Amino acid sequence: AYGPAGAMVQRFAITAVQQAILGRTVMGTTRPDFIIMDEYPVFGDAEADVRFMSLSRSQLGGTLLAFQNIGGAHHAARTARNPKAAAETLLGLPAVKMFASITDPETQRYAQDVFTMTPQPRISFGNSEDSGQERNQPGQGGRRSNTNASFSSELQHDVPAHHLRRLRRGGPASRFKVDIVVGVSGRTWVSTDRPSIVVEFDQIRL
Repeated sequence: AYGPAGAMVQRFAITAVQQAILGRTVMGTTRPDFIIMDEYPVFGDAEADVRFMSLSRSQLGGTLLAFQNIGGAHHAARTARNPKAAAETLLGLPAVKMFASITDPETQRYAQDVFTMTPQPRISFGNSEDSGQERNQPGQGGRRSNTNASFSSELQHDVPAHHLRRLRRGGPASRFKVDIVVGVSGRTWVSTDRPSIVVEFDQIRL
């Protein structure tokens, strides 16, 4: 029920709230205010919202943007003077990023890059054979096969694409559980010592 008129009214209201937050005097009793924009591409203005997010921290203002895939950020930036730069800045500014089950390949690649590369354990197995003579055991013919294992680590995506596809999406099949991957810029979680953590939510059934 958005429609062009509904989107315009919502954008007007959002702009008014943003200006009020940026123009207020912050005191010890001032409480933080958050603007939550679901289905962001419908009424988003990338240039205006980038400006607000860049300035609002000192004014105790915050923004939550929700969209289905990162194509939504490019859609919201389509009228900007530099759409590509506006979309990239819009995606980069939020300190906390959350991803649910993702099937869009472009968004999967973006999520992999967001959580960087971390050392992941790697186990390698190999087979070798030796003979009785090689074991200095004369008279014992035949060959013996040995399995060897080596342990190492290598840099891999902390949140690989296949992991994002397997996150639970709610519904009876997953007992109404939803998984979200959460990351905070420049920090690691104490429980995992990694930049990402999987959080479980109960799906709200209306």
